[in-house]
Amino acid sequence: MGTHFLLAALRAVARLLTGRPFPAPMTRDRAVLHDRPVSLQQQMQLRRKAMLGRMIERIRPHAELALFAAAFVMATAFAATLREMPEARASNERVEILEIAEENRAFCAARGLPAGGREHTLCVMELNQLRAKHAQRVLQPVGF
Repeated sequence: MGTHFLLAALRAVARLLTGRPFPAPMTRDRAVLHDRPVSLQQQMQLRRKAMLGRMIERIRPHAELALFAAAFVMATAFAATLREMPEARASNERVEILEIAEENRAFCAARGLPAGGREHTLCVMELNQLRAKHAQRVLQPVGF
């Protein structure tokens, strides 16, 4: 199939450059017309090539249709993903905020500071400042 593709590409380039089609490969009929003897092995090769060419020509429209359908499905899926991306990002941020709030509450409660008290609020604020400093340290070498 690689040889067939190369020949088709060569024919297309020749057609574009010269305005004339590239000569077709030598077949048994063309060999006879050109008074070239064709051995039995060459005849078998020519038949196989002709069979392969016919098979490719039968399959090509279906393969092209399948490729275009696959490209359409992939483009549609990509567009749907892009449309839902902001919602997914917002959902992930909400989950992260809730997880951090729960971690802060558990950390401060483990230190004996009951939730809702002044000391607990100060503890949570200090944890948030600590997280902000850590995020700044992590992002600083990258340049954000």
